[in-house]
Amino acid sequence: MNEIKNTTLVANNERVRLEDGTLIATVWTQYPEREQLVGESWMQMMERMQPAKSAAEAMAVQRAKEFAAANDALMVLEMLAADADAGKVMIPSGLRLSIDAALIKAGRKEAPVRTGE
Repeated sequence: MNEIKNTTLVANNERVRLEDGTLIATVWTQYPEREQLVGESWMQMMERMQPAKSAAEAMAVQRAKEFAAANDALMVLEMLAADADAGKVMIPSGLRLSIDAALIKAGRKEAPVRTGE
């Protein structure tokens, strides 16, 4: 349980694949609106938009990498929570609540059930 396994997801540009190459997700690039200014040629508009387009592409690649790392990050949170439950580490209660909330949101832990008041 305390050993870190190899990453099962690989981010390549805007695509996220399993290690065997199977595509499991595509992160779409959200490009800025193309709006031609008065008196501006199409080429001038494309040149003006290039920095914003490059930034949008970089964000798509970053999102793909974050998606690929999510499984490993959740596994580490599960290991940390298990060690806290076993009394091996002390985690401040606010941090523990945040870890539990993240695991519940990801479907890795059951949400607590409220009993009658």
